[in-house]
Amino acid sequence: MCLPLLARRRCCICNVYHHIDHKLRHSSGLQSIDATQAMLRSKINRHLRGFGCLALRNATEGPVLAVQKSEAISPHIPNDALQSWLPSRRYQSLPARRSTQYQHFKGRKPWWQSATGMKWLGIAGGAGGVYYIAHIETVPYSGRRHAVLVSPATEMALGTSTFQQFKQEAEANGTLLPARHPASRLVSKIGMRIAGVAQTDNHGQPIKHMKGLDWEFAIINEPTVNAFVVPGGKVVFYTGLLRLLESEDEIAAILGHEAAHVVSRHIGEKLSSTIVFTFLQLAAGLVLGVHIPADIAQLAVFLPNSRKVETEADAVGIQLAAKACFKPSGAVGAFEKLAAAEKREGVKIPQLLRTHPLSESRIKAIKHNLPKAEQEYELAGCRAPKSFFDVLGPA
Repeated sequence: MCLPLLARRRCCICNVYHHIDHKLRHSSGLQSIDATQAMLRSKINRHLRGFGCLALRNATEGPVLAVQKSEAISPHIPNDALQSWLPSRRYQSLPARRSTQYQHFKGRKPWWQSATGMKWLGIAGGAGGVYYIAHIETVPYSGRRHAVLVSPATEMALGTSTFQQFKQEAEANGTLLPARHPASRLVSKIGMRIAGVAQTDNHGQPIKHMKGLDWEFAIINEPTVNAFVVPGGKVVFYTGLLRLLESEDEIAAILGHEAAHVVSRHIGEKLSSTIVFTFLQLAAGLVLGVHIPADIAQLAVFLPNSRKVETEADAVGIQLAAKACFKPSGAVGAFEKLAAAEKREGVKIPQLLRTHPLSESRIKAIKHNLPKAEQEYELAGCRAPKSFFDVLGPA
C-alpha cells in the first residue's frame, strides 16, 4: 500500500518503474537484450536510484499498478512510448525513510495545573486580592464597606459618553424637552439643590469623587414611569414619572435617590462585581475545570446586590433631600404612587428576579429611616427645633 503525501507519490512511481523493468527482462520469447533495451533499462535504473526507490520497492509485496496476466508487453518497446512512463525531470535524491518513533504523554496535565502553573496562579490571585482590599471604600451616610475597582475618572468618562449618546437619540426622536421647558426647569432647580448638598457626607466632610461634577438633567417626554442616573451626575427623568408626583418633596425624593447612586458609587461597584466574577469564572475553569453559569451568578449575586444598593439609595436619598430642605416624608408618598402604578399595570415580577425591591418593601424601609432623615432636616436649619418655642416660653 502506498504511503500518504510525498511518500505515496514515490512509492507509486517506483512500482511503475519496477513493473516495466520486470517485463523487459522476463517477457515471453525474450532471449537477449539488445542495445536499445539495455539503454532503456539503464535509464530506468538511473531514475530508480535518483528517486530513492530501491528500499521502497523491496518493502512492497507487489506492484501498485497491477497488470492482467493475459497482458504481455512486447520485448521491443518503442523508445517514445516508454518515455511517457518516465518523469519529465530528474528528482533529487531523498533521504531514506526512517521508522517513526512516537512518544506518548499519558495523563499529562495542562500547564496551569502543573506545580509551576499553580504557583503563578497563586501569585496572581494573591496580587488580585491585595488590589481588591486596597480599593475597599466606605459608603457615605450608610457606612457600608464595598470595593470599587474602577477609578472615578473612568466612571465619569463612561457616564458622560452614555448620557450624550442618550440625549442625541432622544433629540433625534423629538422626545427631549428643551432646557427652557417648565418641567425641565423644575427638575433642574430641585436637582441642583440636592447636588449642592451631595458634595459633603453626613459629617460635613467633602466627598472626594463628588468634587467638580457637572450635573445635568434631561427630561424625556415619554409615558415611561422611570428615572435613572449615570456616573458624573447625569440624570434622565421621564415625564411619565413626573406626572405621577404631586409635590416638590416627592420629586426631591426621586432625585435624591438618583444622587445617592452617584454619592455611593453604585455604578462603579456593579462594574467591579462584573470584573471579579469574570476572573473567578476564568480561574474556576482553568484550575478546577468547573464552569460557573452566568445565570446562576445573576440570581445568586448580582440581583440580590442590585436590590441591596437600591435600598441603600433610598435611605441615603431621603437624607440628601432633607439636607436640601425637602421634607423626607415626601419619599413615602412618591413610592406609594409608584406601587399603585405597578398594580394598575399588572406588574407581577417575583422578588427573586427583580433588580429593585418590591415597592411595599421600599416603603417600609423608608419609614424605618425617616427619623434619621428628619434629624438631618432639622440640623440643616430647614425648620426650628421642636423645643425652640418651649425655650422662649409664652409671649
